[in-house]
Formats: sequence, structure tokens, C-alpha cells
Amino acid sequence: MRDAQGNLLSTYIANGTSTDLADLTLNLSEQYMYGSSRLGLFSSGINGQSVDGGPDAMEGYRRFSYNRGFKQYELTNHLGNVLATISDRKLA
Repeated sequence: MRDAQGNLLSTYIANGTSTDLADLTLNLSEQYMYGSSRLGLFSSGINGQSVDGGPDAMEGYRRFSYNRGFKQYELTNHLGNVLATISDRKLA
């Protein structure tokens, strides 16, 4: 998906063997983080969040746990070139 300016917001993976797109399972793969420019990405891994079936009922909110190692931040220079990427994984 892209926003109105053409920036990439998220990527999805369709799983299945059917040739009909409606029969495939759609999973969220990556979400890009933005500030005034792109900061990095959040990768939900192989088994991403399923987006099939429409929105859930808003009766209760889901609880999320914070798992390290899924975010990658991009360090850029003044021209916007990515020089290095770092993770949020804490190393002892």
C-alpha cells in the first residue's frame, strides 16, 4: 500500500495455491515507520497478522506484547542516503 504521496506504507503476502485472488489468505508482512521522513520498518515475520475477513468487532481492544528484534531503523545522512540500519534487539 502507498499513501497519497507515493510513499510505501506496508507490504502484504498472499498465501495459497488458488488462481483466484479472493481465495488467497492475505497477511501483513512489513509496515514502514515515518516521521518527517522514513525512519525504518517493522517486520512482523513470516506469520504476519491476517487481514482477511474485514475489521474485528470493536467490543474490546487487543492486548499487545512488546517483542524486540522486529524493528529496523535506518540511519541516513543529510542527502537521505541510508548509511546503516540498526535493530531494536538488545544485546548483552
